[in-house]
Amino acid sequence: YILKAFEIATKYATNLKLVYNQNAGMDDVLWDKLKKTILYLRSKGYRVDGIGWQGHLLLGAKRKDFVDNIDESMEKLSALIDWAHQNNLEFHVTELDYLVKDGSKLESERQIQKEVYQKIVHVLKSKVNNGVVTLNLWDLGVRFKKGTGEFQSIYDKDLNATPAHEVISNALK
Repeated sequence: YILKAFEIATKYATNLKLVYNQNAGMDDVLWDKLKKTILYLRSKGYRVDGIGWQGHLLLGAKRKDFVDNIDESMEKLSALIDWAHQNNLEFHVTELDYLVKDGSKLESERQIQKEVYQKIVHVLKSKVNNGVVTLNLWDLGVRFKKGTGEFQSIYDKDLNATPAHEVISNALK
């Protein structure tokens, strides 16, 4: 179905960007498969304009990657963006949010979220002269998912700015 989707999109969506969007952490095996898939799609003559990473932190992208081993994950993110640019692809963070499973730890988790967002933004900003990079948030406020927890963004449930807001705001200045 992936081949068919890109075949149809290449033919009929000539005025749209075609982004191969992935939902996971920085697992090498997964991203290696994505790279091979993109190169295969292109070898068939199908257009792929960019890579998307659904940055659902602490859901698809695990805590061990984005809290416990953040520096290693940032190196992997940096290398992935470099690969994208070397292969004439844009790189998009398409759905950034941060899952908090235990509401009693909300304030400390928001500080961790701020630190993680700061590192992600730093990597993205370091790549802007090499090719297209974008950052998109999944939500602006809090999104609750029953049985999972609360996905945090840059505003709390009352639409007050969270610590992560400062990171995004400073990046835009």
